[in-house]
Amino acid sequence: MKRFFAFNGTISGSTFLLRILFSIVLSIPFIIILTAMLSSIVFSYMDIDFANANGMSMAESNTIGEEAGLKIAEEMMEIGPMAWFSQNISIIWIIAAVISIIPLIWFSLATYYKRISAIFYLNRVKAFFAFIAVEASLDIIGLTYGDNSVYWICALISFAIFAYLLFSNGYFKNIIKKLKENNLKIMADLLVSAKEENYPIYRQERIKLECSGLKAFNNGSGITIDAAKTSLERFSLAREICEKYNFNEGARFMNNYVEIYKLYIKNI
Repeated sequence: MKRFFAFNGTISGSTFLLRILFSIVLSIPFIIILTAMLSSIVFSYMDIDFANANGMSMAESNTIGEEAGLKIAEEMMEIGPMAWFSQNISIIWIIAAVISIIPLIWFSLATYYKRISAIFYLNRVKAFFAFIAVEASLDIIGLTYGDNSVYWICALISFAIFAYLLFSNGYFKNIIKKLKENNLKIMADLLVSAKEENYPIYRQERIKLECSGLKAFNNGSGITIDAAKTSLERFSLAREICEKYNFNEGARFMNNYVEIYKLYIKNI
């Protein structure tokens, strides 16, 4: 569960969409609390006998609701919005609302960070904060400018950004594609599996252990020198491709296997 909220790793466009949809589920507790809070406030302004409420018509209920709304508006205009909120919303409601919305905000930000990391891996932190700044600016301008055309322009720009995040090929995906084009599928699969571990750098003990594993092949006779040299060349090429795309984490991870095969060839 923790990894779903973590600010690391990358996700595909389809996973990005699924996480956005799941955000709707996470928003349900906040919506329930907000609805209950607003309902309690509105009911406190209603001149109604709840014992006889079952016999009311829809028109009577609407009239009472409108009158309560007018009372709230008049009181808010009279004492000011901040004073009104402080008088009518208790600290318990505020705490409950904040607690219910924190998982939603955290999960949503983690979702965008993971997707932005997939597209702008090398500059993922800068790109993420730039995205937050742009989206916040678009929301503020669209909601405060007072012009419908400006609002819809901001909305279209925001939708275009979302569509780009959804459909764009990820930076990592392009590297994997390049590896497979060079017949380096094994190396590509290793990079994919190592992503969850943040591309570890093997200690010397691990390199020796992997080397011992190679020696155990073929009933202890090990892989042939030609096979070892071929693997060394392939891992070296995979490292070069990662370096070409400035994917330093991937290059360092591929170097683990370069060192393993170098040690194996040296000790044959």
